[in-house]
Amino acid sequence: MVCGSHGVRQLGAVLRKNALVKRRNLKLTFCELLSPPLFIGILVLGYFLTDPDYFTAAIYVRLQVSLNPLLQILFDVVSPLLPSGLALSDGGSVDLFDLRDNFLPLIDGPLPALPVELFGAVGQAARETLGS
Repeated sequence: MVCGSHGVRQLGAVLRKNALVKRRNLKLTFCELLSPPLFIGILVLGYFLTDPDYFTAAIYVRLQVSLNPLLQILFDVVSPLLPSGLALSDGGSVDLFDLRDNFLPLIDGPLPALPVELFGAVGQAARETLGS
């Protein structure tokens, strides 16, 4: 008996079994056949319905961001947790729209790029700290 004929019989048996299972579960078979084209169609439709946003090339290294409103919110959250003698805030409210306007340059554009010299300085400081 040739070894290849045994594999052909096994393949035939598995294919007959799979065909029988597919015929018994027609709803499942249709779902298996129609779901990939449906999802690809949804993705293609979404692609054609969107307008891409184009940003000009820019470096945002020297971006000015005011952290005062953010620190005020932080102090308002932390001050109830501190002992009574260490009040950090005067109880004033913070305008969240003002806070959002301060961060619009970061939100609207790409992430800021740090200069290469800063990475070199951090590496040098780490080397000196570790003593290598």
